[in-house]
Amino acid sequence: MLALFIAAASIFLARQQLFPAIFRRTGVLILLSFLPLLLMIFWLVRVRFAKTYKEADPAFRVGPVADRVVTANREALKTA
Repeated sequence: MLALFIAAASIFLARQQLFPAIFRRTGVLILLSFLPLLLMIFWLVRVRFAKTYKEADPAFRVGPVADRVVTANREALKTA
């Protein structure tokens, strides 16, 4: 996503002469160049603090906690 921000800034800010004068005067090009960065920050905050992602099924989690859950499930299946 950072690459998209760099690309957008490169086209909208460095090549302003390619766009109509109304876009240059109103600041639309500045908005369009920073929009990918703003959306990326919004999405990172949304994913970080959303309850939906925290309450996901443990089988789909990755990391040490998921390893313990999977191991416990395997042991429970062996004893059953």
